[in-house]
Amino acid sequence: MKLPTKWSEVSLKKYIQITELSEIDMDELDRHAKVLSILSGESEDKILSMSVTALKQCITATTFIYTLPEGGAIKQFIKLSGKRFKVNTKLNTISAGEYIDLSNYTKDKETVNQNLHNILAIFFVPVNVFGNKRNKYYQDGVLKLEQRNKNAEIIKENIMMSDVFSLSGFFLKLYESLMEATVNYSMLKAKEANRKLKQQMDSLGIGAGS
Repeated sequence: MKLPTKWSEVSLKKYIQITELSEIDMDELDRHAKVLSILSGESEDKILSMSVTALKQCITATTFIYTLPEGGAIKQFIKLSGKRFKVNTKLNTISAGEYIDLSNYTKDKETVNQNLHNILAIFFVPVNVFGNKRNKYYQDGVLKLEQRNKNAEIIKENIMMSDVFSLSGFFLKLYESLMEATVNYSMLKAKEANRKLKQQMDSLGIGAGS
């Protein structure tokens, strides 16, 4: 049975499947069997038919999944399944629609991992061998949603977690920017609501001194 021994051998899809297990209450042996099944591609029945000694060896060999590696340098270009992408790390260059989708993908900490491929698809720009945008995928300068969804699946299936972790610093700054924008927006809405309430009270003759 072939098992990965480092994050550069684990796809984002497998990572998502493993993190989903953390939300489920189950026996630890059963959890390890499911994790090994995901990492190896073998059935759980085959995993559980192994000797205790062999099973322990497999669990020990994959303990790296319980550690977080340091993020490396962000790649400018990433090639996945024959598709070439340029990594855009500038939040202010995405469209309003993409920003709304991004806010939805990151609003709940519990579902961020499950949406990593969708988040990455917003910032992975499909390019040709010369590094230029593939215009056929765009409409009015914005990547078509259908193509973005296709890219998300390509990313999910093919990107390795070492490359995802290299973007961790970017994600942290991105999350902080989104939180700041959300707070500022909420404060703006609160001020607007207070202003409208004051106008309504004034129109009814309900002043501060009434």
